[in-house]
Amino acid sequence: MKRLLITLLGACLSQLGMGQINNTLVDSQKLAWFKNAKFGIFMHWGVYSVGRTSESWPFFSGTVSNKDYMSQAKEFTAKNFDPDQWADLFIRAGARYVILTAMHHDGVALWDTKINKKTIRNLTPCKKDLIAAYTAAMQKAGLKTGLYYSHVDWTNPDYMRLTQDLTPKELKEKLDISYNFGKFWTERNGKGYYTNKRFTPEEKKIWTRFVDGHDRQLLELLSDYGQIDLLWFDFMHPNGGDFVWGEKELKQKILQQNPSLIVNNRMGNEGDYHTAERGLPVVTPNEPWEYSQTLSDRWGYMPNDKNYKSTRELVRTLCECIAMGGNFLLDIGPKADGTFDPEHVKRLLEIGDWIKKNEEAVYETQGGLLPGHFYGPTALSHDKKTLFLYLFDDPKEDIQIKGIHSKLKQATILGHPEETLTTRRVGGADWANIPGMILVDIPRGLLDDKVTVVKLEFEEPINLYREKGRDIVNN
Repeated sequence: MKRLLITLLGACLSQLGMGQINNTLVDSQKLAWFKNAKFGIFMHWGVYSVGRTSESWPFFSGTVSNKDYMSQAKEFTAKNFDPDQWADLFIRAGARYVILTAMHHDGVALWDTKINKKTIRNLTPCKKDLIAAYTAAMQKAGLKTGLYYSHVDWTNPDYMRLTQDLTPKELKEKLDISYNFGKFWTERNGKGYYTNKRFTPEEKKIWTRFVDGHDRQLLELLSDYGQIDLLWFDFMHPNGGDFVWGEKELKQKILQQNPSLIVNNRMGNEGDYHTAERGLPVVTPNEPWEYSQTLSDRWGYMPNDKNYKSTRELVRTLCECIAMGGNFLLDIGPKADGTFDPEHVKRLLEIGDWIKKNEEAVYETQGGLLPGHFYGPTALSHDKKTLFLYLFDDPKEDIQIKGIHSKLKQATILGHPEETLTTRRVGGADWANIPGMILVDIPRGLLDDKVTVVKLEFEEPINLYREKGRDIVNN
C-alpha cells in the first residue's frame, strides 16, 4: 500500500509539473562543477593551423578555394604535440576545463571517425588519433574535458545539396574554385527559404542520411574516449521548416551514454548553459553561462596574428565574468606542429600567477552585489559572508561600499592576509535601519599591477539595503 501511495503521489506531482523541478535539481547538480570552474581554455586546431588561412570560413566565403584551403593539410604534422605538456600548461594557467575542436565546419575530424575518410590521420602527415591523445592527457590531469563539434560540414554532399542546391558533382567543382557559398546562403535566408522549406520524399531521405551520420559521429566521440564532460556545439543551421535535427532525441541518446555530460546552447532548445561569443554580456544572463573570446584576434593559429590582449585585460575580463556569475573561456590556437605561440604561453602563465594569488576570489564564488552598492565588479562566497571587490584602477583614497547592514569583521587584500585594512562606517541611521557607507583604506604598497582584490569578511550573510531613502525624524 505504501508503495502504491508513493507511486500515486509521484504521478500527481508529475501532473502538477513537479517532475520538471526534480529534473532542474538534477541539472543543477550536474552543472555545479561548471558554475564553480570560472576559467577554461578553448583550442581551435586543424589543417588551418598551418596558418595561411583561418578556420573554414575563407573557403565558404570564397576568399580561397577549398582545394587551396586543404593544401595546408600536407603541412599539418603535430610532430611536437605533447598532450601532457598541454595539460601542465593549462593547470598552471589556473584553468579548470578545456575544449578542443574535434571537427570544424571543414568536416575534417581530429579522430578516427568511421563515418567517412575525412580525418587528420588520412589527410595529413600526422598519423595519429589526436582526440585520443588529448582526452587521455586531460583526464589524467584531472581537467574537465570538453570537445567542440560543428553540426555542419561544408564539404558534405548531402548537407550542401539541400542548403546550396548543388549536386555532388557541382559541389566538387565549386570546392575546387573560389566560390562564395555564403552569398547564396544569405540570399536564401533573406527570402525565408530555409524556415519555410518543405522536403520532397527524396530530399527527406538525403536530410535523414546527413543527420544520421551527424548523430553517429557524436556518439563515437562519447563512446571511445573515456569521460567527456562537455560538448561545445557550433552552428546548427538551418533549423526550421523541414530542416529538423531531432535534437531532443539526440540529447536523450547522449545522456544514455553519458548522464553527467553538459552541452552549450547551440543545440536547439536542449542546451544546458548559455554561450556568449566575442561580446561580454552587459546584462547578467539568467542561466549558467560562459564568455568565449580569443587571446589574439583569430580562433586558430596564424603567424601574423600579433594583436595580443594584455594579461591585465584578460584578468579584468575574467573578473567581469566572475562578478556576473559566469565563466571565461579563453581561446588559443595551437600551431600545426602542436606547440603554442610563446606570447600565448606567457600570458597564460601570468594569468595563472594572478589566479594562484587570488584563487579564493575566483573558484566556487557567485555573482556579487547588485548595481549601486560598489563601483566595480564584486563576487560573493557561497555562504554570502565574504565579499570580494575587484579594483581595476588604483584608488585615489579610500574605497566606498554602500547599503550593507551586516557587521564587518575584517578587511584584507588577497595575497597579504597579515595586513588588516583600516575600515570605518560613515552616515546612516541605525535607529531607522538605514546603513551608512563602509570606507576601506587601501595602502598603495599592496596594490596588484593587474587587479587588486579586497576581501571583506562579515559576521553574518550579507544583508543589503535596497531602498531609495526617506526622511529621518528622530535625529
